[in-house]
Amino acid sequence: MALLFWLIMFLVFIALEAVSMALTSIWFAGGALAAFFVCSAGGGTKFQLALFTVVSVILFLCVRPAAKKLVNKRVQKTNAGSLTGKSVRITEEVDNAQWTGKGIVEGMEWMVRAKDPECIIPAGVSAKIVDIQGVKLIVTQADS
Repeated sequence: MALLFWLIMFLVFIALEAVSMALTSIWFAGGALAAFFVCSAGGGTKFQLALFTVVSVILFLCVRPAAKKLVNKRVQKTNAGSLTGKSVRITEEVDNAQWTGKGIVEGMEWMVRAKDPECIIPAGVSAKIVDIQGVKLIVTQADS
């Protein structure tokens, strides 16, 4: 009966991973497979559970970081993300304390906030985009 349990668990974890593709349950499938082999060789229940736990944790800790890099290799910046490093023309004074600041980059108007909360950037100058947080450009004043 335990042999069937580990086989079913292996298949369930594989199916969950196939549905989610999030690298969350594949590690448990490896643990279930190891426990299945120990069970088929006559290993005891406590050893099966311990092996399932140890193999799952080892796979998660050792293989997951490399697998995530491989899976996420093709992540591309969004159009907004590609604005980082570009210049924005400030059209309304940027003052984080007053919650003001607007600018135009590539023909689109954005809310603008200064990276340094104490910095006030006057309208009519250029600033460099260092980050994007939601719908706000985070900028530093461009060197004159």
